[in-house]
Amino acid sequence: MQASDVIVALWVVWPMYFANGFAPLARGRRSLDFGKYLGSSRVFGDGKTFEGFGFALIAGLAVGGFQETIYAKMLHTFPYLPSMTPLIGITLAFGAMAGDLVAAFFKRRLNMQRGESFPLVDQLDFIIGGVSFITASGLLKINWSSFFVLLIITPFVHLSSSWVGYKLGIKREPW
Repeated sequence: MQASDVIVALWVVWPMYFANGFAPLARGRRSLDFGKYLGSSRVFGDGKTFEGFGFALIAGLAVGGFQETIYAKMLHTFPYLPSMTPLIGITLAFGAMAGDLVAAFFKRRLNMQRGESFPLVDQLDFIIGGVSFITASGLLKINWSSFFVLLIITPFVHLSSSWVGYKLGIKREPW
């Protein structure tokens, strides 16, 4: 692993971090699963809403757009950075939210309640989803070393930001 792998990881993660962090700010009311059940539990639960998903996509689009505007200046210092665009940003955000939905689906199958802690899954679902979607799209290639960096740093970043969100009254749980 090289320093460039860490820098690339820190560069590409922002649309995913913002998407994941901004979704709860929407305080959505319209559930993505329309209140439907699969067996005895909800498909996703009340915490996954159209408003939150939309807010997350807008956040990813905006962050990708911002990164596109500063990309040329960043290349002077970090010539190995991949290009970022609003399309890449929204694709990363969509994948991040898809990863979060997959985790919510499995949490409901395990009879876990909304907000119940599922260590590491809660912190990494959106990263795995975002990297999977962007890789499948062919828009951006993230090497294994950069992906590994994301898997290592994200639990710490996620838990810290979640605690701040909890203290600010944005999140119901500190994890």
